[in-house]
Amino acid sequence: MKAEEAVASIFVAIPAKLVKTYDGHSIHRNVGEIYLLLLEEVDVVDGDVFVDIGAGLGNVVAQLILQTQVQRAIGIGIREDIQRAGVNAMKNSLFYQAFQERASFIYRDVTDIQLPHEFPFADATVVYWSNILFKQKVIEKVKAQLILISTVRILMSAVNFCPRHRKRYTNRFCSSFELTKTADVPCSWKAKLIPFYIYKAKH
Repeated sequence: MKAEEAVASIFVAIPAKLVKTYDGHSIHRNVGEIYLLLLEEVDVVDGDVFVDIGAGLGNVVAQLILQTQVQRAIGIGIREDIQRAGVNAMKNSLFYQAFQERASFIYRDVTDIQLPHEFPFADATVVYWSNILFKQKVIEKVKAQLILISTVRILMSAVNFCPRHRKRYTNRFCSSFELTKTADVPCSWKAKLIPFYIYKAKH
């Protein structure tokens, strides 16, 4: 069974009404859809520590565990009911041991976490952030913290952090990360492709 098929089978029984996006459609039905394409665009290696900000059910974390040999995959979510439903689905799956050994789920507001200083976030090497629905002030606060994590080498974001970037005018983020690729990916809850921006650390 392929990883995406396994993950889809894990979450299929979760009620659609539990997970809603901005236009009223459930997003968990397209489990792993975005991440599958992004996984082909980035170099995730054995031993990486992966952090998913806004993890929801944890489907991206689950797929990463089944498809790669990352050391750890951590999901951060603010809605306890959604996170609990996802964790329970994983506990009842055939792959529970793999999730138990290498996956962690944190129920906290990401703005209350000192990402560069708290374990295990401070060891992150790859960060996935589907931040389309995040408020701008939250994006700015989290972005400022990500700059301070010295171990991060890849950052995937649904928001372009430097839309007007020019070589002569650089902010702190642009001094720390370089936009290396943009991947347009299909999503079942949007008619148009959604761009994801892939950054690599300059350190």
